[in-house]
Amino acid sequence: MPTTLKEIFNGGSRFRETITSKAAVLQSYWLDNLLVTTAGLRRDESDRFSPLTNFAYDTARADSYVKGFEDYNVYSFQEVKVGKEIKSYSAVRRWPQKLLRLPQGVDGSAFMNVSTNFTQGETIQTNIAPTAKAVIAALRPVWDELANKPRTNYPTGFVLGTPLPGSVETVGSFVSNTVYIPFATMLATEGSAAAEQRKYRANLVTNYQFSKESILGGWSVTAGIRWQSKLGIGYPAKFKADGSVDLGIGNPYYAPAETNVDLTISYGRKLWSNKIDWKASLQVRNAFASGGDFIPVTVQPTGQVASYRLAPEQRIYLTNSFSF
Repeated sequence: MPTTLKEIFNGGSRFRETITSKAAVLQSYWLDNLLVTTAGLRRDESDRFSPLTNFAYDTARADSYVKGFEDYNVYSFQEVKVGKEIKSYSAVRRWPQKLLRLPQGVDGSAFMNVSTNFTQGETIQTNIAPTAKAVIAALRPVWDELANKPRTNYPTGFVLGTPLPGSVETVGSFVSNTVYIPFATMLATEGSAAAEQRKYRANLVTNYQFSKESILGGWSVTAGIRWQSKLGIGYPAKFKADGSVDLGIGNPYYAPAETNVDLTISYGRKLWSNKIDWKASLQVRNAFASGGDFIPVTVQPTGQVASYRLAPEQRIYLTNSFSF
């Protein structure tokens, strides 16, 4: 039989999104520059045009007609606008050397930052699959009425009113195994925290620069500590009487907290008749780290680790910079 193959536009989608950001920063100096305050305001707005349905092959068009994105006016789509403002405040308090002088080459400062963009890093799963809940609730009376009927055909020679053979799968058994039990298992995760997300993080950076008059003038050392709280990687689980899974939401399994230390040593001086500032830095990323080479990611319901990820490797960077 003669056959003709043709290439058709089987489907696609098109949308347009514009993101507009505006920001303002005010920095002020107080108490003879001993206190520096900063206030910032930022607003992000998203304007998105999205189709209600995806594009499909138009059988009414001739095969010779090539349909493309230009056939669809993006501004005729549904428009969705969202926006959010982020406010931040920070202050740096420098050590009052005139009132209480520290040893030569030593200085100190305290830093504080408050931002509405800083949130506690935890995502809780709630209101799972509301549409599926409504569909299952609507179909349940029909499934219950057909629960004892065979899922496919009656066996050959079967007499209505007699029990079905054990080898025949019923509608009730099929729906229970493919709908009720998997859906109940999925709902059991409601109230659980999203995996691979640590609740708290903290960073500390300190720098010491030697006095220019000392034998180590031009040298500086920097140390940074990055800490992350313990990580929920799973829950104990057991089967319930209906075959669904009961998760121990209140007793999760945790991976340990992580601490990483970065070290940097730098040397800088002026070159070419003091016209160029040169600085060389040797940085060791993850010079020290807790937790070993393997970090747990997921666990079995019994608490045994199911998978690991490799810990961040130690990296060494040598950089040179010239400023003029």
